Amino acid sequence: MWAAVPVKNLDAAKNRLRGVLRAADRARLATAMLEDVLDALAASTRLDGVLVVSSDARVRALAEDRGMATLEEPSPPQATNGGGLPRDAALNAALEAAAVDLGRRGADALIVVPSDVPMVSSVEVDLIAQALVDPGPAVIVVPDRRGTGTNALACRPLRVIGFRFGPDSALRHRAAAERVGVAWLALSLPGLQLDIDDACDLERLAESPGTSRAQRLLATLGFPHRAHPDATAAGVRFERTAT
Repeated sequence: MWAAVPVKNLDAAKNRLRGVLRAADRARLATAMLEDVLDALAASTRLDGVLVVSSDARVRALAEDRGMATLEEPSPPQATNGGGLPRDAALNAALEAAAVDLGRRGADALIVVPSDVPMVSSVEVDLIAQALVDPGPAVIVVPDRRGTGTNALACRPLRVIGFRFGPDSALRHRAAAERVGVAWLALSLPGLQLDIDDACDLERLAESPGTSRAQRLLATLGFPHRAHPDATAAGVRFERTAT
């Protein structure tokens, strides 16, 4: 059982936060979150390996320094309009390539963990893996806090369903499992409910208990409750949400 971690190029990381963080700080945050995720995966007692998939040589070098396997993200096929694939389609294509690579490595199950879930713990990774121990075909979906996105996906065999990351992916992954007659399970895990997409997510992360690398970085950047000076001009504001 392997984990696959898809990672965007650091120079393009977290562009939705451009009104809140400078480009250099967005890259630092993406790196810190990735290291938080890799820390959790390395501490798992149930994984046989970790594969990091990225077009960014810096990301692959970071993973290789930890003794983890890497795969250079293949250039995505061109869309019908002549441009590159949309972001979600490119992500799903990268994961398909990862599944093929893991098959060559002898893996028969995988857990997809995004690189922007800095509160994930090794205990949660082990819980997902434990839920997948039955050798029969199975799909495990770990939804985000809204219940619509997928913040972790486990599959046995590796390509039992196609990857459906994007809007409403939790529902689409479950529907894909039902179409092929495969048992599926939804797991709600607190550390995997928070992925970082917008300014409110940064506030939630900064205010959450813990000392992850990403949280420590946010503290040095003045979070919570202090936005980048350009945030007001960009129309970005922080809102405290009840938990």
